[in-house]
Amino acid sequence: MFGRALTRTFWVFYDNLFKGLMLNVLLFFIYLPVFVFIFKTHMFISIFIMLFIWHLTTPAVMHFWGKVIRQEDRKNVFLELWEGIRFFSLKGAAMFLINCLAAYVVYISVIFYKSHSSNVFFAVLRGIGIWFAFTYLLMQIFLFPIMVLDEKRRMLISYKKSLIMLVSAPFSSIGILAVISYLMILLWPLVFGIGGPQANGFLAGFMLFPVFLMPFLSLMFIMILQLNCAILIYEKHKIMPDLKEAWEEKKWSNLFRPWEVK
Repeated sequence: MFGRALTRTFWVFYDNLFKGLMLNVLLFFIYLPVFVFIFKTHMFISIFIMLFIWHLTTPAVMHFWGKVIRQEDRKNVFLELWEGIRFFSLKGAAMFLINCLAAYVVYISVIFYKSHSSNVFFAVLRGIGIWFAFTYLLMQIFLFPIMVLDEKRRMLISYKKSLIMLVSAPFSSIGILAVISYLMILLWPLVFGIGGPQANGFLAGFMLFPVFLMPFLSLMFIMILQLNCAILIYEKHKIMPDLKEAWEEKKWSNLFRPWEVK
C-alpha cells in the first residue's frame, strides 16, 4: 500500500496542480502567523492552536479531494470547502478535544511511570502504554479520511474503522506516518533538540527542506496521502470501486501531457 499511496498522491496532486497549489498556499498563510509565533516565543500553547486549526480545516479540504480522487461531480472548489466546513468543523473540533484528552493521559502516564521506574511491574505497564499511544497515533492517518468518506459522517465510528484499517496494513501505516511526520516538520525539532548545534550541515538541510516545501506542496500532499491510504484499503475489501487505472497506470510522458489517461 505504501508505494501505491505515494504514486496516487503524486498523480492526484499533479493532475489538479493549480487547485492544489492554491489550497496549499491558502492554508500556509493561515498557519504562518502561528508558525512564526512558535519560533519567536517558544510558547507551547501555539502548538495546540496549530493543531486546532488543522482539525477544523483538514476535513473540509479532504471533502474536496475525496471527490477528486473518486472522480465524482463537484462544485467550485470554494463551495466544496464551505460545504466541508459546514459538515465537519464541529466534528473536527470534537476530535481535537478527544486528541487533547489522549495527549493529557499520555503526559500523566509519563510522569507516573517515571516516578516508578525501578518497579518491574510498572516497567511492563509502561511498555504496554507506549504501544497503545503509538497505535493511537497511527490511527490518526485514517480518522479524517474515514469520516469524510462516510456518507453518514459518523465521527465515533471513524475511530473503530481506523483501528481496523491500521490492523489490516500496519507496516505501510508506519511508513506513511514517517513521511507525514517529515513533511509536518515533526522530525525537525527532534533532530535539532538531540543534536543541537552539532547536527551536521547535510542533516540540517535535510530537516529544513519541509519548511521551504510547505507553501507549495506539503499540506496538500499530506491530506491527499491520508485519503489515498483509506481509499486503497476500501478498494482492497471491495467497499469502493478500483481506481488503479485512473491514478496509477500512468507513464512519465503524462508529466508533459497530463491530459492523456495513460
